[in-house]
Amino acid sequence: MSETSITTAKLLALLNVDASRPSKRRRQVVQTEATGVIKLNRKRAEVTVEETTTTTVETTTIEDEAVNEEEIENDEADDVPNDMEADDVEKWSRSHFGNKSSLLGSRTLEAIAPPGEHSRVSNSKTEIANRERFVSEFSLPEGIVDKLAEADGLGIYPPDHVQTFKGNIDDNFRAGIRVMKKVLKLFETFYGSDLIVASPLGLRLAIEREPSTDFLSSIEVLVIDQADVMTMQNWTHLQFVFEHLNYLPKDPRDTDFSRVKSWFLDGHGRHLRQNILLSSYETPQIRALFNDNFRNIAGKVRFERRWPGVEIPEGIKQNFVKFECNNGRDEADARFEYFTKEFFPSLKKSAVLSANTLLFIPSFFDFIRVRNWLKQNATVSVAFLSEESSKSEIDRSRAQFMKGQKAFLVVTERFHFFRRYRIKGILNVIFYGPPDHANFYSELLTYPFFRKDVEPSEVTCKVLFSKYDAMALERLVGTKEAAALIRGS
Repeated sequence: MSETSITTAKLLALLNVDASRPSKRRRQVVQTEATGVIKLNRKRAEVTVEETTTTTVETTTIEDEAVNEEEIENDEADDVPNDMEADDVEKWSRSHFGNKSSLLGSRTLEAIAPPGEHSRVSNSKTEIANRERFVSEFSLPEGIVDKLAEADGLGIYPPDHVQTFKGNIDDNFRAGIRVMKKVLKLFETFYGSDLIVASPLGLRLAIEREPSTDFLSSIEVLVIDQADVMTMQNWTHLQFVFEHLNYLPKDPRDTDFSRVKSWFLDGHGRHLRQNILLSSYETPQIRALFNDNFRNIAGKVRFERRWPGVEIPEGIKQNFVKFECNNGRDEADARFEYFTKEFFPSLKKSAVLSANTLLFIPSFFDFIRVRNWLKQNATVSVAFLSEESSKSEIDRSRAQFMKGQKAFLVVTERFHFFRRYRIKGILNVIFYGPPDHANFYSELLTYPFFRKDVEPSEVTCKVLFSKYDAMALERLVGTKEAAALIRGS
């Protein structure tokens, strides 16, 4: 996984909410560093980061008199400091549409705090309301053993799988956070929160339950962490959230419109919202989200990486098969037609490729289509596994394939992403399309060698691709080599 993950504790630290250290009002900018090529459209913008060490974040802290415990509940984060210049008072005094939420952080799984972060929250000098609930909801239930955490470093599971799935992996969570001078209040109502941390699913359910989405009207900073993991879930949840950001509210909620920022009143909130998108790699869905929804008037920055390609066991012959398609909308149909009329028939004619063959399909929709066709037309025995398969189905199909009772085993990328089974009995690996996770490619090509008597020359690898697979293809073979493959040279 990329080292760009923003945890809850890191976000709180970036907000600098330590009541024991009051300081003068300031804007602090943490510079972004990345490996790769930077394309800058304009001076300042949202940032799409593929690999970074730190992330651009702006924070504001205010020096003010200490308040007693009775005053804490009435304390607001936007009180005007005594030492502000007259020209700044008007800007500082402007508020939002009756709600305070200005920072939205979205992540896909609930285990957003790594080991040790919960104890840091517990040992903080700042008073934290609902601390016990936070620890309870974002940790594993008492008595439950985290097998992935125990296996970390032992080589039982790939490191990226352990990093993603250890801890509490509930993908339906949301929490509002209110920042005050001496108190950090967790699980505040959305309308009283300064920061909302939620998964796309959790936020969508909240939006559908609420009578309106006014609590998202004043979002000024949006952070999307682990976008690559979100592509392995229901991407439409994230799209749904974007459709409800920065709209004019239906209910004024006692808003003093003289204090509302003028661009919010004019309906331009989304054009001044700062967006930060973090991902280990780029996909067409992520690029589309970047192009269509990041519309800050200052422009935007996207970081690109030159990929070196992945290493595979020496001696395996790779065959990349290109099919022609001139329209991205017809790509799925063109791939299916080529596979059913030319690619698969050639596999059946080969005595080597017609048995012990794993067919890897990145898209679940393509998997359904191919599965239905194979059930009606295939003359060889086939087993199918997807992320929706039960444990009994998985065990039965793996056993039948290993014993040779099934000639083909068809799996989805999401199945491998969530399950990560070591499948035995493979001699041929066929990719219906290049996988988004490049490490899956090299990983699957090591599976034939679970049998010690298998030689690299006995293993076959075929990859079906088009020019629209450029992003995934360059992660497999390298940026330069992928361009050559797409050109056909």
